[in-house]
Amino acid sequence: MPAPAETSCPRCGAPRTASDSSTGVCPRCLIGVGLDESLADGAQTPEPGTGTSPFHLDAPAEIGPYRLLKPLGEGGMGVVYLAEQTEPIRRRVALKLIKLGMDTTRVIARFDLERQTLALMRHPNIAGVLDAGVTRDGRPYFVMELVDGVPITDYCDTNCVDLRGRLDLFLQACDAIQHAHQKGMIHRDVKPSNLLVTEEDGRPMVKAIDFGIARAIGSHTRGATLSTGRDVLLGTPEFMSPEQAGGTDREVDTRTDVYALGAVLYQLLAGVLPFDRGGLRGLDLAEIRRRIQEEDPPSPGSRLAALEEEATSIATARGSTPSVLRRALRGDLDWIVMKALEREPSRRYGSPRELAADILRHLEGRPVLAGPPSLGYRLGKFVRRHRAGAAAVAALAVFLVVLAVMQAAQARRLARERDRANRESEAASAVSRFLVDLFELSSPEKARGETIPAREILDRGAARIENDLADQPELQARLMGTVGSVYKKMGLFADAEPLLQRSGDLNARLLGEDHPDTIGSLLQMADLRFSQGKLAEAEEALRDAATRGRRGLGESHPDTLSALADLAVILHFQGRMDEAEAQYREALALRTAHLGADAPGTLETVNNLATLYYASGRLTEAEPLLRRALEGRRRNLGHDHPESLDSLINLAVILQTLARLEEAEAYSREAVEIGRRIRPDHPKTLVSLNNLASILESRDKLPEAEEAYREALDTLRRTVGEEHADTLTTAGNLGDLYLNMGRLEEAGDLLVPMMEAVRRTQPPVHLVTGYSLRKYGRWLAHSGRLDEALPVLTEAERVLTLVAGPDHLHTRRAREALAELEGLRRP
Repeated sequence: MPAPAETSCPRCGAPRTASDSSTGVCPRCLIGVGLDESLADGAQTPEPGTGTSPFHLDAPAEIGPYRLLKPLGEGGMGVVYLAEQTEPIRRRVALKLIKLGMDTTRVIARFDLERQTLALMRHPNIAGVLDAGVTRDGRPYFVMELVDGVPITDYCDTNCVDLRGRLDLFLQACDAIQHAHQKGMIHRDVKPSNLLVTEEDGRPMVKAIDFGIARAIGSHTRGATLSTGRDVLLGTPEFMSPEQAGGTDREVDTRTDVYALGAVLYQLLAGVLPFDRGGLRGLDLAEIRRRIQEEDPPSPGSRLAALEEEATSIATARGSTPSVLRRALRGDLDWIVMKALEREPSRRYGSPRELAADILRHLEGRPVLAGPPSLGYRLGKFVRRHRAGAAAVAALAVFLVVLAVMQAAQARRLARERDRANRESEAASAVSRFLVDLFELSSPEKARGETIPAREILDRGAARIENDLADQPELQARLMGTVGSVYKKMGLFADAEPLLQRSGDLNARLLGEDHPDTIGSLLQMADLRFSQGKLAEAEEALRDAATRGRRGLGESHPDTLSALADLAVILHFQGRMDEAEAQYREALALRTAHLGADAPGTLETVNNLATLYYASGRLTEAEPLLRRALEGRRRNLGHDHPESLDSLINLAVILQTLARLEEAEAYSREAVEIGRRIRPDHPKTLVSLNNLASILESRDKLPEAEEAYREALDTLRRTVGEEHADTLTTAGNLGDLYLNMGRLEEAGDLLVPMMEAVRRTQPPVHLVTGYSLRKYGRWLAHSGRLDEALPVLTEAERVLTLVAGPDHLHTRRAREALAELEGLRRP
């Protein structure tokens, strides 16, 4: 390679002036000479044996037992290659070779220092050194473990890792850098691209790489006296501490790496850099130093609040929403990051271990050492900024006023808490006395040998609430809500309705529209309306509850979260699939952020989103969600819990649609068995019985299917009424079975009134409407009413395509019915 002209940079060949630096290197090449430079766009990987590379280094094709395959990255001193070792074992490794033209005494000494540094370290989170040597032309190289990973920030964003998962990975990075410090080395180029994440046994593992600009902090390592000139920045500006930017080695210690770790943590949490890339990379060397040494970045929470459209994608990558993420960063995490990024080293954490310990305190719910800065420290910074107008008397006055206000607020809060606790205690005592009196009805002395069923006890209790507690309206409202909820869970909707309505009216009048008890009453009433099939009324109640919850309780309150999640269900059942999916996703993100991924409410939303995917024909997306919900619910709630039963029923339906009938029948029989243990006439039991009948029909077990359909239909008519969606679905299924068995008259007795009720009660574009049209249209066709059947079956196909997609089982069956009709029309 010819030597560059005197007026060109020896590293990149760009024109320079004599005043650029004493090393002769242009300013661009003096900035960020760590291994963060990736291959240029369009660079070609050299073929083995060609002796060329995109870095123009004339690297040999082979070095010892290593064959160079392609360059992986370039740093200030060397190039890292993907290489293949041929003997004594065959494996792929990373080989770092010093650049041609960079083999000065100083650079070789620094390169040799890195080689010795890595050889000293043995840690699961640090890439190990495997070999070292020199090429035939005297250039040093060393061979490292090949880390097939991605930068820690890219891994977290790609996999939508939540804040807890990001902090766990960051703790691994702290452990790696702490180990390096214990071995006497400072990394000095800690950044995401030098903290790679791989997966080992299915778990993410951080690997720290590239100690290429590390500086010895002990005397046992040869080359420990190397220094860096004032005209060179060794490191990456966005992650560089103020003292490192100053360019004097004696100011650099372990706290330099703490600063860089703080910048990495900032990006992991807030999705942006403390000093954004565009803000530093376009500046000259002096301005970069000035910004790093004199300016303080905003806290992560403040920075996120200033973002607009970008904030949504950042929060989504963390399984959250912008408002939830901002609240999560506010407080501990903001304090921890800003302590790590203090410009004065003495104010930072003393080591990565201290930084990690404060993160663990946050995760464990203990006070963090970072904490909010003391009043004295804040006042001190104020005085330094406004020396002319600051005075000790003014500072003392501010302190006393703030202290007095805080004490007064604390006293008021304690008084409110005491009064609330007293009221709750009195209410609890009254409820206890009421329940004791109520259940004494079944005691031997009062029952006189008779067995009094739970229904009768509830009826007597409801009457006593109305009559005996008229002078205690708050207690009356609470007990009405409780007894009404019990009636509802027993499927006794007509008995539940007046109690729940009265409870809500009392709570609104006594406690206010936005009180938790009032919002709770709205949720109970919405649940009842849903169970009655009154979907529009349920939607109205839930939208009201969500609005009041956000206004009065906050977005993270369980009742607000319930209102948002239940609203998605109502939209789903009304066939408004796009609205429902968006609502499900919002509810799932909020519940995951506030309750946790395995909380009952979160799993409920997972289950419900899966049912929407099923209704939309997205079966491969639905099945894993249902298995996750089923496993989580059984683990947390038990196999016989109604919520576990929901997921079991839904999974059986998915498997049936996927034509895995044997598996579906086994799950469905288990669901029926569990439902009958809960209560034979419970709606969930009847849904599982209807589903089992459908699977039996698919397996040509027609007598068993008829028996199961008939049992479910008779019980549904008695408990939820003739026009409930479950009743109509079951009637349609039984009518279709009769049609397939050739029992045309019996099929018509079911399908004609079913279709009339569907048109009255169901939306025109809905899954129930679509498959009801298909069954009714088939009956018309087999009854010889071919001209009437055609528009009905055409409408069925259109509705099911819109709701479930062209490939869903029900849509395919509608097309089959049209083909069947065409066959009947032929002479």
